[in-house]
Amino acid sequence: MQVARIKLSGKDPKELDSICSDIREIAKKFGINYRGPIPLPTKILKVVTLKTPCGDGTLKR
Repeated sequence: MQVARIKLSGKDPKELDSICSDIREIAKKFGINYRGPIPLPTKILKVVTLKTPCGDGTLKR
């Protein structure tokens, strides 16, 4: 049995859900068994900045 795994990534979860539903409809049309979608943890980009102890380089408004 062949298995195809599809990993989708994007910024808008609604768009990803609509694409998943399109893929499910195509699988139903051809009689293919499917599982999912399985939501994966989101990746968070952390940018570390160095600050001096005296506070120079910080922007206070």
